[in-house]
Amino acid sequence: MDDLALILEKTQRWTEAEALCRQAGLIIASRLPPEHRARRVNSSLLGGILVGLGRFDEAEPLLIESYEASFNDLGLFIGRRRTMLERLVRLYKSWDVAEPGIGYAEMAAEWQAKLIELTWQPSEPS
Repeated sequence: MDDLALILEKTQRWTEAEALCRQAGLIIASRLPPEHRARRVNSSLLGGILVGLGRFDEAEPLLIESYEASFNDLGLFIGRRRTMLERLVRLYKSWDVAEPGIGYAEMAAEWQAKLIELTWQPSEPS
């Protein structure tokens, strides 16, 4: 379900993606422990979808918490961390367009710098 929600996110079908992602999140929460990476991946995906819907206040904590929790997960591929950072950059860039002059452009730049730093790390083998 998360994979389909991801495809819907990439095609900007936000409403459909949100419904599917939330449904997947309920299943994940009922079957997996709180520290399981699927929860963080789902939260980040939901956050990205909420950015697309313009619900920045709701998206921000999901995106930040899922990214910060990813540091303790050595099994989480760099590509997933990169996606989490890309969503944070998109959040603050979109928020800055909606509410310019509040400091969201600076926050986007901070997350963009982290994304660039991560990009320079060696990738996992294919």
